[in-house]
Amino acid sequence: MHNQHPLKVGDILVSSWGSDQTNIDYYQVTGLRGMTQVVIQEIGAATVHSSGSSDYTKPLPGYFLENSKPMVKIPRADGAIHLTSRIRAYPWDGMPNFHDS
Repeated sequence: MHNQHPLKVGDILVSSWGSDQTNIDYYQVTGLRGMTQVVIQEIGAATVHSSGSSDYTKPLPGYFLENSKPMVKIPRADGAIHLTSRIRAYPWDGMPNFHDS
């Protein structure tokens, strides 16, 4: 049985990580490989609101970071992707994301 996932080209994923501060990274699905794999690449973000040392950001679709490289990943059935053994990216809900600087 194939691991079917809900992701499609153009979808945005968000990853929140860090222990002393909250970091936010965004990824865009740039391709599909068969029924089980997706190609993602990190994209930039824009600040939509700042308060002290905290920001709320949103992704910039199509604005691929200069040093980012496409990655092939196998999403879970809910669309989440393991970026590393500890860090995951989830489908973005369209709302700005909180991040400490």
